[in-house]
Amino acid sequence: MSSALQTRRLPKQTDAAVGDIKRQPRTTSVHEAGHAVVALHLNHPIREVSIIPDDEAGSLGHVLFRPLSPALRKAIHVGYLTPSQRLRLEEWAVIILAGGLAEKRVRGRHNHVGARADYEEVASTALNTSGGGRVADAWVAYCGARADELLDVYWSQVEKLAEALLEHQKLSGKELLAII
Repeated sequence: MSSALQTRRLPKQTDAAVGDIKRQPRTTSVHEAGHAVVALHLNHPIREVSIIPDDEAGSLGHVLFRPLSPALRKAIHVGYLTPSQRLRLEEWAVIILAGGLAEKRVRGRHNHVGARADYEEVASTALNTSGGGRVADAWVAYCGARADELLDVYWSQVEKLAEALLEHQKLSGKELLAII
């Protein structure tokens, strides 16, 4: 079963707001590159990264990598995770948050339209697994800080991949590895 980390979803917004995002391929390429580079450095192999918009899915790009397992999804729903499941979930959250944080470095501010779905997905998961607002907020902040630190270390790779995505629009995992 192929699963995509759908990034840069287009939430219900005004046509002007959505059109503004679609006219910014550089920010989309940096967003997707942020997800992909952080995933690779957390040992999550990438099958594909793309900045080709998919209006049906409501995304401006995507990164395909190993999805969360059914057992982990069930544990999230129940609210009890083993230590290894918590680590896997933390890595997933860091990867999800890395896209918007990478984009922020280029735009100079958060993209509240394009990155909102990523943040909401992580925040919702945090609430389900922590049982409380302050703990959930702290966990999301921690995962964001980890993503930021990884972006600091590997920023040159994010930039190289973003440039390659602008040129090719879609890259396989092998092509991605050859670039970075």
